[in-house]
Amino acid sequence: MNFAEVEVEASHNRRVRIYPIGDMHIEKVHFDEERTKRYFKDIVDDPHGVWVFLGDAVEGRTPSMEKYDVDVIKPKFRSTSYQHELRKEIQEIFEPLQARPGFVVKGNHDEYLKYAGISLDVADASGGLYLDGEGLFRLNVDMGGKMGYVLGYARHITGGGRTPGAKINSAYQMQNIADVDIYLAGHIHSQASYVVPRWQVPRRRGAMPYEEHQAFAVASALMKNRVIGVVDYAGKKGYPPTDLGLVYYEFDIERKRIRRLEKDY
Repeated sequence: MNFAEVEVEASHNRRVRIYPIGDMHIEKVHFDEERTKRYFKDIVDDPHGVWVFLGDAVEGRTPSMEKYDVDVIKPKFRSTSYQHELRKEIQEIFEPLQARPGFVVKGNHDEYLKYAGISLDVADASGGLYLDGEGLFRLNVDMGGKMGYVLGYARHITGGGRTPGAKINSAYQMQNIADVDIYLAGHIHSQASYVVPRWQVPRRRGAMPYEEHQAFAVASALMKNRVIGVVDYAGKKGYPPTDLGLVYYEFDIERKRIRRLEKDY
């Protein structure tokens, strides 16, 4: 378990936003680079936002590996200079995020290249704080002389199932690990989220119980579900399409409320 914290300034109505960034697999023809760049621009343009990358920046498979499929890999990543090209691409794609604070989680595909350190490359390129495979994080929120906080847990989960219910269950199960405001995960390639009220009983004598929100979320993949002329692993296995919603979360610090919002593109 790792821990990191960042400073962020609240808006005039004392709110901050968290932008999950899901699986990308940038060598594949399915990677939606245009949509990713638009999403990243929106993140960078938000002075009250923080991002969390949730793993699998790369496909990470080479010809000697099981399940390597040359048909789904872009031509420039098929050469012996594969890792060099990959690092150049990571630098170009993630560099804009240096304008905003964020966190980086390692995915299972990021580990396929073993000692290549892909997730550390993502952290270096983006300026994000590295949480390795899982981590707790804290946003220290400046509300104009008064401080507020948002607590989170992030990881790259495994499994999840083919149906929306199973995917939400995978996110919801993270509550067993830590008591935080938001639980974030990657890997499933499909947006799934659940915002619920929780009653808190203060430990101080005479203090009244109060209600606050918690969010459980799996991030969408920044990928196209199907590409004409290419049959990838999902196609061969008959996986259903994944949810494309680019959902992010707004925290009302004083009222302890969370809103689920979506980018419309």
